[in-house]
Amino acid sequence: MEMANDIFKQLNHLSEIEQTAEDILGDKQEIIAMDRERNHTRKGLRVVMNELKVESEGYGTKQWVCLGNVFMKIEKTAAKDILQNDLKSLDGDIGRIRNGLKTKVSKLRDLEGKDELRGFNLQRLSHQEMAVVSGPRN
Repeated sequence: MEMANDIFKQLNHLSEIEQTAEDILGDKQEIIAMDRERNHTRKGLRVVMNELKVESEGYGTKQWVCLGNVFMKIEKTAAKDILQNDLKSLDGDIGRIRNGLKTKVSKLRDLEGKDELRGFNLQRLSHQEMAVVSGPRN
């Protein structure tokens, strides 16, 4: 009876490890997909910005834009605003997933009985902190 309990505990432990690993792999795939979408949005924004420069030369003020599965002809400035908002949203979503990924990897290493990764939870310096570190510029 005790041996059956030990086997049951081991199976639960292994299934928890596998579930955590699957969550990590799923998050990585989601980050990759969102990064591709961010790159496409960045390309679209660049095209709209170039079109806004050309607009002063007498061309039209509207631009065809694909929003989801629908093509719409909207003002170039509105298209620029929409794409910039999408870019900010994607950046925020990718950042949140990456932060959650750190905790999941830490949990997985803990479940596997491995030491915590050193330097894995580092945060980048803010602009203000960089200004303090680099000192005044001449």
